[in-house]
Amino acid sequence: EYLLRNKSDSHIITYENLELLKHDKEQKLLKELSQITGKNVFRIKVQRIDYKRSVAVLEIFYKS
Repeated sequence: EYLLRNKSDSHIITYENLELLKHDKEQKLLKELSQITGKNVFRIKVQRIDYKRSVAVLEIFYKS
């Protein structure tokens, strides 16, 4: 039952606003990613950052 209630999915995305990747902006980033994806994003894992192109590859986690 616990696993069914707390099931989450993840998705890999490319994200361009590197400013929001700062630790003190975490809640704003979660809110923005939730709005963009239409999912309730609760966790983010940075896969890699390309400073030349100013993009990051993120794995986002959301309740399914």
